[in-house]
Amino acid sequence: MTERTTTWTNIGTNVDMCTTIDDVLETANLDYIVERQKIFLADGTVIEDKYANVNTKTGDVLGIVGKNYRICQNKDAFNFVNNINDKVTFVKAGQTASGMVYVIARVDDINVLGDTVTPYIIFQNGHNGNFSLRTTICPLRIVCQNQFSMAFKESPNTITIQHCNSMEGRMKEASYLMQNVTNYMQAFKLNAEQLAKVKIMNPNDIIDKFFKKSIKIGETSDRQLNNIQTKIDSLTSIYNNTDDNQNFKGTAWGMLNAYTDFLTHSLPMRNTNTSEENKFVSVTFDPRLIKEYMNFVLNYAQ
Repeated sequence: MTERTTTWTNIGTNVDMCTTIDDVLETANLDYIVERQKIFLADGTVIEDKYANVNTKTGDVLGIVGKNYRICQNKDAFNFVNNINDKVTFVKAGQTASGMVYVIARVDDINVLGDTVTPYIIFQNGHNGNFSLRTTICPLRIVCQNQFSMAFKESPNTITIQHCNSMEGRMKEASYLMQNVTNYMQAFKLNAEQLAKVKIMNPNDIIDKFFKKSIKIGETSDRQLNNIQTKIDSLTSIYNNTDDNQNFKGTAWGMLNAYTDFLTHSLPMRNTNTSEENKFVSVTFDPRLIKEYMNFVLNYAQ
């Protein structure tokens, strides 16, 4: 396990001193202009219907796109955030090797079962066709720095943003986002309260079964078996031994907190910036990891 910090601690640029999105983009070197350029073969032949999106500040190719791709400059994409500046505090900003441009901000804390939980909002854009303009809500339990990537039926954690040029449109998008954050955190709190009432017997056995369900007799190598056992030992230790989970042991909420601790603070496969970014992406934006685990746990609920 790593030190208990968020998955974005070791990536991007600190922008906590910035007060506007323009300051954020300049500080993190994301204030570049993207230009669509033609692509030529070595003999001078133009490749039809394909273009390179180029960072005109550095000359880097950000992606190859089709003729119908519409560039949304970072400044234009995130401009609506200026309409909620009095409610957000900027934290980090950067661009992953996979091409995702991100700005991370936090809003006011809420109380969940006696714990302080901070809602973080990750604003996303991109220029290679793989990322759209959207926001993702990621609650963080402060006492243990656990991230919760969870989606609820009536309150999704990912919200698509419409690019608007008009002030009226930007204000509407800002209001729409903040209402979604409020609704999502209400659903998060309600879900936590419900899970805290669900009794779980034999949690160590459940953890063991959860990881071993992927084992195929005769097809799983010794190395894979060792990796599985390492995960079992790690999650079991977190569940049983972390002080901040003691009040919730024997409940589904305790099982969930242990798993989010495991996901958020497990060591990356390799100690590189790219692996840190990959961990940030998988833990922050993929609610399927928690959904699969909790569905399994709740099958054993009393």
